[in-house]
This record gives sequence, C-alpha cells and structure tokens, in this order.
Amino acid sequence: MRSARVLKSLVQFACVAVTAIWSANAAGEDGCLYADNVESTSFSGCSNDPLHLGSQPAVLASIKAFALNGVPVSFIGCREAPFLTRPGKDPFSRSYEILYPLGQKSVESYLPPITHELAHVFQSELAGGIAKLRLETISLQRELGADFLAGVIFKNASNVEAVKFQTTVALMSLYRELDENAHGTPVQRNAAFRSGVYLKFSDFDRDLKKANDEFQQNRYATIALRP
Repeated sequence: MRSARVLKSLVQFACVAVTAIWSANAAGEDGCLYADNVESTSFSGCSNDPLHLGSQPAVLASIKAFALNGVPVSFIGCREAPFLTRPGKDPFSRSYEILYPLGQKSVESYLPPITHELAHVFQSELAGGIAKLRLETISLQRELGADFLAGVIFKNASNVEAVKFQTTVALMSLYRELDENAHGTPVQRNAAFRSGVYLKFSDFDRDLKKANDEFQQNRYATIALRP
C-alpha cells in the first residue's frame, strides 16, 4: 500500500513537472519572432512601410552586411503591432515580413529594433527558414543572438555610433516583455549587444556567419547565466 502511494506521488510530481516545463517553454515563445498567436494576429492600421524604413541608409547597410539583398523582406508599419518578424505570404518562396509599431519619436529610434529583426532573418536564412530555426534553437538563444548580431552591425556596418548607451536602451525598451525567458533580462540583452559591439570582427574575417557561430558556441552560455 505504501509503495502504491509513493508511486502515485511520483507520477503526480512528474505530471506537474512536465506541465511546468511545457508552460515555461510556451511562455518563452513570446519573443518577437516566435509567438505563434502574435504571428497569426491581424493588426489594425497597417500599410506598406509608411516610415520608409526599408530605404534608410543604416537599414540598407544592415541588409547588405547580412547578405540579404536577394531575400524578399517587406517592412510593414501597423498602429499597434509589436516589432515582429514572420514568414511572408508567398507560399512558393522563402520571404519575410518585418512589422513595426507606428508612433515612435524619430526614425532613428527604429534602427536598433529593425536591425535586431533583420538579424532574425539572417538567422532564419542560415537555418533554412524560420521553422527550422525554431527546431534548432530556443527563444532566448535566438533573441540574445540577434542582439549580438545587431551590436556587430552597428559597430561595423551601419555607420551609427553603437557604443552609445542610448542605442542599447532603445533596443531593449521598444520590446514589450511578457516573459524575460523570451528576450532575456536587460542585463543579458545589454551584455549580448555589447559583446557584438566589442567583437574583434576582423579576427573572424569580417564574416557574420563566423561571428554568429562564435556567439552561439562560446558566448551565449555565459551570458545566459547572468541574472
């Protein structure tokens, strides 16, 4: 009888643990690229790049640095959308939509999060698409990786002063965090971004794929352990 009670308790504990893990993983998918419920949402007041972010010199420089010139990327401004990268509507090609909210004070304030979103496109292209990227990485790994790549780009390609503290603040403050497991804590995000800023890019032949590998293989684990 006692053995049966112990077994029942263990089974109940295992069920609770599995449920907790599933819930944590689901919560962790609230990041800008990976919330399925957000991706499928129809946002109001949307139009094709009303702020012309796709033609901004810093954005064009980022696209070139990420080698995304031949990749179909649409910029869409919406009244209440979060910053979000999702698959494009063309089912016959690998394309992407980057959504952004309207109402920020200046076009310059959009540059950090837009660069972050372009980093997600770069990650997806390396993986062979958004679906494969999801299978191969967890949300925190993708998001901190995008912050790191944004730092590399700001320092080496976009001609924007990346080391200014305001750049990091803009990158973090324009995302609405439902769960820090999605994007990381402010400390983690700052560390990832600045790790990219201060990377000796020339040591990696100025190759973003090599830089991305460096972050994922050698830097991510240390940054993810920070509070």
